[in-house]
Amino acid sequence: MVGVIVPIYNVAPYLKECLESIINQSYKKLSILLINDGSSDESLEFAKFYALKDERIILIDKLNGGQAHTRNIGIDFFSGVFEFKEFEKIENLYTFKAINSNTIKQIYTKKQKFNILDLNYLIFVDSDDFLNLTCIEECVERMKNVDVLWFDYKMIMHIKKSTFNTLMQDYGYKNECVISSKEWLLNIDKHEKPLPLFWFTWQGMINFNFLKNLKLHFVNGVIFEDTLFGIILFTKAKNIYIYPKQVYNYILRAGSTMNYKKNSIEKSSYLYDLYKHFNDDFSSFKRYQQAYSWLLLCISMAEFFEKNSDESSILSKQIFMPYFLEYALNILYIQKDPLNLKARLKELKPLFERTSLFGVASLLNDYEFRLGYVFLMNYKSLKGLFLLPSLLKKEFYQCKKDNITFKENLKNYPYIHFDENKEKDNKYIKKVKNFYSYKTGKIIVKILKILRIF
Repeated sequence: MVGVIVPIYNVAPYLKECLESIINQSYKKLSILLINDGSSDESLEFAKFYALKDERIILIDKLNGGQAHTRNIGIDFFSGVFEFKEFEKIENLYTFKAINSNTIKQIYTKKQKFNILDLNYLIFVDSDDFLNLTCIEECVERMKNVDVLWFDYKMIMHIKKSTFNTLMQDYGYKNECVISSKEWLLNIDKHEKPLPLFWFTWQGMINFNFLKNLKLHFVNGVIFEDTLFGIILFTKAKNIYIYPKQVYNYILRAGSTMNYKKNSIEKSSYLYDLYKHFNDDFSSFKRYQQAYSWLLLCISMAEFFEKNSDESSILSKQIFMPYFLEYALNILYIQKDPLNLKARLKELKPLFERTSLFGVASLLNDYEFRLGYVFLMNYKSLKGLFLLPSLLKKEFYQCKKDNITFKENLKNYPYIHFDENKEKDNKYIKKVKNFYSYKTGKIIVKILKILRIF
């Protein structure tokens, strides 16, 4: 039996294609869990329609809590954490209440009674993506004695954006094979990425007993939650099946988590109270959200490595921990800290004391990178070109302000230090300086210096 978890949030135009691709899979032994995360569009109604259409579907309607929280609800549901009682029949669907959850509002199913089936495997599907119709069957055929199967995906652009490689292509996997966690880690370490990058949720299938025994969940309330989840999952896996076939279709659309261009937060969102602390300044709020996400992920990573001392965990710590520490420092560039998260940097003191940072994340906050990024994001359209001078000016002064803030905050953490000698020869520093954003920004900074603006 394969469990399918589909988090849903304001994706009504995409939901039909996603759910049709799941219910029409060639592999039929599925338990399909749709989880509506407080959508404000017609997504819930679409999901109810499919719950009526297919008795394998169970629909959970919950308060908004973000993607990590929604996926965790799915893991806990299939793990048998929740207790239910029948409520009433509504629109030909039987409804249930979760006795031991304050988050779940209602559960819908076509069946009058439902049992949580014992799963063999688990797959996540984002609700604006869709599967090839033989995806799950092809995965199940390869899951014998495997903890995790990692497949490739096809990128479908619904916005104007440059093409780029998938994660699997970046790491050079071209043939089917089974590897160990150590082999996976050594391959990541040898590739000269700006930062050792990995993330995993919907890119494969997971042995469900392996996941339960690992007691692994996503970190609630953060973005980039799939980075830590994927790193821990692969670090602890004994056997990882590499399946470089594109059996998943990833849609990059306006309004998605990865391309979020909205300029406000809805009142029903779990983030609304935090957003109001920034006086409706969406840009400042998003920068804070990104900064605290990296900090909380870094703290969770440190906790994991503290409890695990096997060979793969030690190697994983050596590869990933220094760069998570770098990214955790983003919180020091932010003036306003309504969650008082700067204080939590102290939890990482022992690691900072033993780690000489390269300054990669700091480089991404310098004038060169940030001004270059603004330029490259706007120069291709007439509207962008028209606004470019004011956007560059705004970013210049914001960057200046942020760097002053960083230097002042850093004084409170004397155990955080950078190794300037290492920086000169660091391959990751060199990689960042080869980015188009950095090179473009370097030219802009030279012009500003000539104009005596700097």
